[in-house]
Amino acid sequence: MRIASIAAYTADLEYTGKAYAFAGGRSHQVFTSTVVVLTTDTGLEGCGEVCPCGPNYMPAFAEGIPSCLSLLAPAVIGQDPREISYLHELMNQALTGQAVAKAAIDIACWDILGKATGLPVYTLLGGLQTPSMPLHRIVPLADPIEMQVSLRQYRSEGFRHIQIKLGHDVEEDIELVRALSKLKQPDELWIGDINAAWRRDQTLRFSRAVEDVDLYLEQPCKGYEECQSLRQRVRHRNGRAGGFKGANDTQRPPGTGCGPGLQGADLA
Repeated sequence: MRIASIAAYTADLEYTGKAYAFAGGRSHQVFTSTVVVLTTDTGLEGCGEVCPCGPNYMPAFAEGIPSCLSLLAPAVIGQDPREISYLHELMNQALTGQAVAKAAIDIACWDILGKATGLPVYTLLGGLQTPSMPLHRIVPLADPIEMQVSLRQYRSEGFRHIQIKLGHDVEEDIELVRALSKLKQPDELWIGDINAAWRRDQTLRFSRAVEDVDLYLEQPCKGYEECQSLRQRVRHRNGRAGGFKGANDTQRPPGTGCGPGLQGADLA
């Protein structure tokens, strides 16, 4: 079995809320998703989808993915899509970095491998360990009243894992979390997502001011060293999204940053 062709399709997905606003005055209303379809000489097809969070958060951005795929395609066409580790070697030789574009091909290859073997991908990756997992809903940055309205709405829809966007003025964020924390219920897990907008001193100031509020802090600072240096100095557990290097208490790799086998299997 060999990869005979690669096709890519894009679609603009509109955010269902007012605006997806986060730290640094960044805001998006539309996200561009790219679907890659690999077709083999046996007729089997595999699909992989990636959708970066706009052009100003992680290094990858939707408009750059087609260019990356044009460089990756010659490296993988003619190869066996079931030999996924070897395909990664070829992709890395053809293009440095750009994990999101590579993830689209990676996911499509796992799709083909699953179809070829008649097995679900979770079995191919070692077995099902978690039959189900809760989804979280994001409360974008807005005025406190609007964020409270969103929080109540998402709770009424059944969400118990809530990600609250933070990362503007620290003093304002302290007041915001204080106001929102009055609504927190015991069975809810809250994540304060700073999107790498704070310095270490700002993170310390925030964490100490709201140390009685149970929440995770996601990616408060940009780099590993900054986040790592805070772990023993703050009460709150900290995690990071994909696209940033380093260790943490929790990892939440986004589907746009790794395919099932590119980084996801290693993290699992």
